[in-house]
Amino acid sequence: MATVVEEYRQGAAVEALAQRHQVAPKTIRRVLDAAGARSLPDELDVPPTDIGEQHRVPASDPDATPRSAGTARRSPACYW
Repeated sequence: MATVVEEYRQGAAVEALAQRHQVAPKTIRRVLDAAGARSLPDELDVPPTDIGEQHRVPASDPDATPRSAGTARRSPACYW
């Protein structure tokens, strides 16, 4: 049980753990739930305190060419 929890915390997928231990994914989920490994923190409904730091948008590249969805042209053969 401890190895399953450790592997899950290191990033292993439930399905991969189930295959590795030759059990159903539901069994792995039950083990993880019993250990509290899949529980989420209680603070999820509270917004972050420093929103600017949490959600920085990367600076745009001034040399980048903007793309537009409507600029692609079709060949005349596709209209008939």
